Amino acid sequence: MRTRSSDVLSWIESGRLPPTAGERAVRLAGLLPDGADWRVFVDRLLLWAGALLLAAAAMLTVLGFANGNRVLLGLGMFGLIAFVSNFYYRLDATLLDKSAYLAAGGALLLMAHQGFVRVFGTAKVRHA
Repeated sequence: MRTRSSDVLSWIESGRLPPTAGERAVRLAGLLPDGADWRVFVDRLLLWAGALLLAAAAMLTVLGFANGNRVLLGLGMFGLIAFVSNFYYRLDATLLDKSAYLAAGGALLLMAHQGFVRVFGTAKVRHA
């Protein structure tokens, strides 16, 4: 399957286009991303980085609570509050996008829970 990028590159390699005109041909063919494309890329990258930081904050909260460490618990809670407030006030995302992100996060947490139950089994709970 031929694409514009492979056509332009084959023209440069075969000598039909001089090397000095290669950059202009690539730009005119629309093969280089423009400012809007970069903004979308950075927005998506920051969204995924935020999801990773949410997971880290949740892990710090759980570890701090399990070990009775107030510093870890405080850091985790601060991270969770920061993520939720950023997510809530994010005005460029529609409510449908936000609900899809939350549903996907919930589904991932449920799958992680099922994975832990399969690997480690159910925990024996002792009541006082």
